[in-house]
Amino acid sequence: MPPYTTPFICLRCLRNQRNVVTSGPKHGLRNIVRELATSAEDGSVSNSTSPDSNNTTTVTARYVKGEQRTYKRREQGHRPLPLPPIMDPIAVAARERWKQPKPYPDLKNITPFQERLYKNAWAVALATSKRMCAVTLARLPSHFLLELRPSLHPETKDPWLLPTVYHSKASATPDVHNDFPPARTVMRHDFVHWIRLKKRWRDAVNVRLATRLDNVLGGGSIKRLVWREDMASLVGERLGAVVMRKLTWFLGRNGSRKFTMPGIEDIEEVDGVAAVLFLRPLTSPKVKELEDAVAKVAEDGAFMMGAFDNLVDDYRKERGEASGSHFDKSLRPVLPRLQPSLLFPPLKWRTMRWRGKEVPVYDLVELLGETRCKELVKGTWFEDFGSVVLREDSKTVSAHLALIQLQNYYAKSIA
Repeated sequence: MPPYTTPFICLRCLRNQRNVVTSGPKHGLRNIVRELATSAEDGSVSNSTSPDSNNTTTVTARYVKGEQRTYKRREQGHRPLPLPPIMDPIAVAARERWKQPKPYPDLKNITPFQERLYKNAWAVALATSKRMCAVTLARLPSHFLLELRPSLHPETKDPWLLPTVYHSKASATPDVHNDFPPARTVMRHDFVHWIRLKKRWRDAVNVRLATRLDNVLGGGSIKRLVWREDMASLVGERLGAVVMRKLTWFLGRNGSRKFTMPGIEDIEEVDGVAAVLFLRPLTSPKVKELEDAVAKVAEDGAFMMGAFDNLVDDYRKERGEASGSHFDKSLRPVLPRLQPSLLFPPLKWRTMRWRGKEVPVYDLVELLGETRCKELVKGTWFEDFGSVVLREDSKTVSAHLALIQLQNYYAKSIA
């Protein structure tokens, strides 16, 4: 093997490198920018020629600010060398220019069409950022998704997956679960109840959340994650509390007709109707009883059909035959592929006509319960009225968004 030899090092190169390479906190990007600004203000500058341009540039005590790059002066009259892009203020400013968020429009200088969009709760809901449900892989606006974050149990210290997005904003202590990335699912009562079975809710825990749990709480913490048995009712209760808090402020302003109007007798004369809130039940007890009976018969019929199919499958397995449904495929209804509304029927929303267009109707007794509904209008001007008109205004959008979430959570399919 050849003997080990020391490589030749040029002392002049080392001396030049010592003058170029900067280390330590005093040579950071902030200090370079500060020195350039201070020198320009004090007037301690001189004219020189930039290596990348024939125009005159500003020379400070240590740096040369060119048109496209920043250069560091060297001793003994050597030509300046460019700074690396990570420390060059010009390069950093050019890079961050494309990362700046788009500024919000000035509400004082908007067009009439933009003003209508800001007052429309449905437009605001659809304009929220798009996110994906990890269970169904459906991409929806975040307004229609349920956001869950882990929270440590005060006694067992196990992580619980809770809808912390609906916690009160006015809290003296910071929210601990904000450190974890959220898990999102479809915000529907039946769906939240369904994913509780067979622990399907674990599919909602994304990779980022699982990794963060392991880093903070240790390995295997995903197995200790707890899903509440009453999660479906808990989410509905939280959504109802948000609606109560939003509507209390508007219904408490008895003398103001800018946001609310009592009764629907003169609704055609009211401008800007956003929604109609009914303080009396829209469905009679007899009709409600019949609807529940029909739903129970349909559920029992589907269960019996599935149970009979299982019995037929067991019988065919015993005889060595292929398993399958005992119903003839020709007798089943054929759904056209170009009409997905027949296979996935839309939700049932109540509406009423106002000046030629449909206005949403909300039954507060059905959504909040009779006790909460009476508490909402107790001692207010609307206590003796059976309905309230919610007017279209930028301040009523938050209350309307809360009503949309609550009704969408409990909405049933037409079929």
